[in-house]
Amino acid sequence: MMSNPAVSRAASPETIPWALWRHYPHEEYTEPGFVEATIRFHQGRDFAFWKIGPRSSYGIRDHGARDEFAGDRLGRPAYRNRVVMEPADWRRLRVLDPEAGWQGQVLRAAAAVAAAAPSGVPVLMTVFSPLTQAKNLCGADALPDHWRHGRQELLAGLEVLTESTRRYVRKLRTLPVHGLFYAIQECGDPVIGPDYAAVCGALDAALLTENGYAQNLLHLHGAIADFDAFIRYPVATLHWDEAASGISLEVGAARFSGVVSGGIAWPEAEAAEPIAELRRRRDAVLQRMAGRRFLLSASCVIPWQAGDGEIDACRPRAAA
Repeated sequence: MMSNPAVSRAASPETIPWALWRHYPHEEYTEPGFVEATIRFHQGRDFAFWKIGPRSSYGIRDHGARDEFAGDRLGRPAYRNRVVMEPADWRRLRVLDPEAGWQGQVLRAAAAVAAAAPSGVPVLMTVFSPLTQAKNLCGADALPDHWRHGRQELLAGLEVLTESTRRYVRKLRTLPVHGLFYAIQECGDPVIGPDYAAVCGALDAALLTENGYAQNLLHLHGAIADFDAFIRYPVATLHWDEAASGISLEVGAARFSGVVSGGIAWPEAEAAEPIAELRRRRDAVLQRMAGRRFLLSASCVIPWQAGDGEIDACRPRAAA
């Protein structure tokens, strides 16, 4: 576990750190649009860090993945093709040049966003785990089958995806970036989850330790099959969804020695009074987590349509 001075120094009841993040589905398909939208979202808010969050396809579009925004409330892309149709296709992947193609465009955008962040505010770059990238290349329904019946071919593809991502992460060394926002989406799959860390842990560790960052954040998406495997990852902050995982922040905080994050489940779109409900949920989690090493955030990415009033309703105040 790594220390996170930007978060831990603010962990007193009077200055509880917080951060939210979102997608930019109408702006993120162009470099200038993504830069402008990311800066606009963060400026003027006292978030504990700025998150550079391109959509999940940014590391695999140069492998041939195609996606588009199809109206998802959270702004996530819909994949329109499968680059990997059968296990043998994993061996056709090639290591990418991080400065070329789509990755190069995102790298330039990251440089512009990081340069705009205020001095003293950490900047985290979103990186999707190799297996998450693999899922988006073959399809979520096919990945468990490849895991069971095409393991060696899948592992060959994961090695290529890891090396491509490692080269991209290395390029971040020259930027004012302070850590990775590392996202894993398969940790609760009933087929993959139980053996995830044994198979993929070394690949994840290679990326998380590449630049020696002290402020890495690990985001575990959805269900979690083996929580204890992830508390040993080289990260300062661990973020997860309590409801989807069945693991409370209190339980996680007792097992993880760093900063835990999450807490605010976003109201459904049809909620009658979303701002009042967000305040209620904010206050409830602050009361539960008082005195612990805690970063207040939403359970996952917030809806891209969330307005200033909803965002401001999540801003912490000292717990009563």
